[in-house]
Parts: sequence; C-alpha cells; structure tokens
Amino acid sequence: MDAEYYILCPQRPENAPGLITHLISVDICRKRQAEGFHKCPNCVRSDIWKMEHERGTRPAPVK
Repeated sequence: MDAEYYILCPQRPENAPGLITHLISVDICRKRQAEGFHKCPNCVRSDIWKMEHERGTRPAPVK
C-alpha cells in the first residue's frame, strides 16, 4: 500500500482516532468533499475544515 495515496478518513485534528475511520484513496477523498460527505467538515484534510479554522472558529458538529 502506498502510504501517501491511502489516507485515514476522517483525519481528526487531535491524535485521538475517530469513532469509525477507514483508509481511502486521495481521489475518493476529493470526490467525497465535492459531494458533501458528512464526515468532511470534521476532517483536517477537508477544505471546509481548513476554511473554518483559518477564521478561528470550529465547525458545527454533524448531527
């Protein structure tokens, strides 16, 4: 497995793992972000997460 191609989904900002995580490809990650996958707002790889944290706010929890 290529360590740079497969990533943990979602990747939490802390070192603590998420409740349910799995390895996905970078391509799948991009596709999920584009489709609004429900875990993306809480993932450090997500553009949504990055935009929220650049402003100094945390995203609302996904319900």
